[in-house]
Amino acid sequence: YKWIADVKCHTYIIHGTKDWLIPIKQSVQLQQINPRRITLIRIEGGGHNNLPSFPVYHNFIRDILKI
Repeated sequence: YKWIADVKCHTYIIHGTKDWLIPIKQSVQLQQINPRRITLIRIEGGGHNNLPSFPVYHNFIRDILKI
């Protein structure tokens, strides 16, 4: 929270909705700091370490890198 307001480039946060280690509400709070520059991507059913096993994760990464 301390430094995110100083980030000047667009930022993507990819977070699983079933992450029991870091609750998604923390990413929601980060995104609310600067909603025009921070995009929160929710991976439905994703946990903390298994996001690459979701095809939608790879779709988001591909789309982000195309920009």
